[in-house]
Amino acid sequence: MKIFKQLMMSLVCYLSLSSLACPQLQSAEPPLKPVIMVKINEQIFVDNSIIYDYYGNLKDVVNIWTSVSQSDITLIGAFLENGFRVVGSGIPNTTKGNVSKDELLKATEGDDAASANLGNYLQAEFIIVGKAVVKGTSGLKGSLQKSARANVNVRVIDVKTGEIIAVESDSATASAIDELSAGVEAIKMASRSIAEKLVKKLSKRRQ
Repeated sequence: MKIFKQLMMSLVCYLSLSSLACPQLQSAEPPLKPVIMVKINEQIFVDNSIIYDYYGNLKDVVNIWTSVSQSDITLIGAFLENGFRVVGSGIPNTTKGNVSKDELLKATEGDDAASANLGNYLQAEFIIVGKAVVKGTSGLKGSLQKSARANVNVRVIDVKTGEIIAVESDSATASAIDELSAGVEAIKMASRSIAEKLVKKLSKRRQ
């Protein structure tokens, strides 16, 4: 009987210590990373004429879950690989998502209120908006390859406050068989560099 009482007391002590330790274990878990939304328009010019305008060429009502540009894809991939949660931009986890094209273009052109509204619509914590502009460049003499240079500029908006919390820009040049392919590749290269910087910045922020 005495041994049984000692065992019971030991068990009570163990459970008491475990309950004290549990909050410490829970608090040691890293908080979830922010919910991100990405919307970046892309325009490619050849001889001062626009041949590609991603969001500008979409129909008047846009489904923001399925409409994604190359810049969007590149940034989304980087954020997903680093444990961020992403809404919109091809992540079809709800049927909600139809907005006017004008509203989306306002956001990509610099209207921060429109950006915050878009992010709030899908309950994002931060929305990354901006624009990639590509122009043809002189290629190598005698080469059939076409060259293009992309300039990508983005802003990160805190959806809750409407505040701009980060800006990034980068440029890249690429060559391909035609201007459109070269432009898309240049966009991808510049966006990859921006994605690396933003992942580091936003990893430090917690809501």
